[in-house]
Amino acid sequence: MKQQPLALIALIAASSVHAATPAFPDAGNPLVEPRFESVGVGIIPRYVVPTVAQDRAGFMWIATGDGLVRFDGYRFRAQERDSPHPGKRNLGWIRVLLAGRDGRLWIGTEWDDLAVYDPVSERVSFHRGDDDGKAGVLPTIRALVEDAARHLDR
Repeated sequence: MKQQPLALIALIAASSVHAATPAFPDAGNPLVEPRFESVGVGIIPRYVVPTVAQDRAGFMWIATGDGLVRFDGYRFRAQERDSPHPGKRNLGWIRVLLAGRDGRLWIGTEWDDLAVYDPVSERVSFHRGDDDGKAGVLPTIRALVEDAARHLDR
């Protein structure tokens, strides 16, 4: 009977010694050293990044002063809108990104109102809002929020 408490004390002592070992291996190990890589010229347009978002698939979306860039963990890729005219494919100045609960990426722009990226079709489409009677003027979107019912507000 007296051996049970002794065994319990020995078990607790052994586990506390194991818990005292550092969680991170030695810093000299090249497998645990973080690797940083500079992003070269031409990867991030204009070198301006107003916001970054991560979607449900794990992609990092980078809003720039000259469009949208997706990083998949290996490569950067510019995301363009569908247009037969090459000059109109750029998404322009992006102010805000919101990864929606449904997997879509909502894009608030400086001049083109609200856009959405659909990961299934891999296309960007625009949702033109009310321009308050000002012909040709679209509002700059500075914030996006999604409520519990998946309604989007800006």
